Amino acid sequence: MSQCNASYSVLSENLKFFTQFAYLAPGVLFQLRILTVIWGTHHHIYSKNSFFRIWSLDSAASLLQMFLDVSFSRIHIYFPQLCPQFAEFLETYWMIPHIIYPLYLYGFTAKTVIHAFLSINRASCVLMPTRYSHIWSHHMRKVIIFIMLYPFLLLWNVIISEKYLDYIFGGFVISYIKRVPWASLSRFQLTSFFFTFSITLISTGITLSKMCKLKKRLITGERHLCIATSWITVGFAIAMIAQAHFAWFRGDHEWAQVFYIVQCVSFDILNFG
Repeated sequence: MSQCNASYSVLSENLKFFTQFAYLAPGVLFQLRILTVIWGTHHHIYSKNSFFRIWSLDSAASLLQMFLDVSFSRIHIYFPQLCPQFAEFLETYWMIPHIIYPLYLYGFTAKTVIHAFLSINRASCVLMPTRYSHIWSHHMRKVIIFIMLYPFLLLWNVIISEKYLDYIFGGFVISYIKRVPWASLSRFQLTSFFFTFSITLISTGITLSKMCKLKKRLITGERHLCIATSWITVGFAIAMIAQAHFAWFRGDHEWAQVFYIVQCVSFDILNFG
């Protein structure tokens, strides 16, 4: 039975969607362009470089999330006039939430370990420039397999658990009832985010310290690295705040709505950045 909240303004909620669509849709095209360049038009240049191969996985994960956001997830949050029909449709075709929800989370969970490997890759490039290519080419297949399988270590309970519609604002989001009570995705992800956050800061610190000692300083490169790291760090810091709330304070529905938005902000920062 639908629990849609009809008190929300249709116009204001729809405007929230179109505001987000205005940057998410170009983001989808941008990530497609990255993948086309790395694996298509300039395959002979970029596909042999370990950094760009890992980066292409990040682009694929971002593309997956942003596409699902603009075509599915954000629509049933910000179109209250369609909420009852959406809810009835998903309750009838219940396999859709069971597929889309874990798939969406898979993309974001993969990004955490991808960013850790990207940071380590950059650091190893400046620390071991002569051995860098050999080391990464030798272990690249293992790295890719680990990145692809890692999300399942966190998401297995989500995959096997029952999904339900959690009504927020004028629409709803998909959530789950834990089949295994102790296996909290929020706590798993909080640990994963903290690990990536720490690896990113440590690896970037090592990279910058090495770059600063070069006889010919790469000022532009240092500045770009600082900006990129700051952006990623902010994204994961916001994600950790949201996951900490879901892990320990989720009982308050009003605050849960706020932290759903906080979580979306962290997703957008990391995907669009």
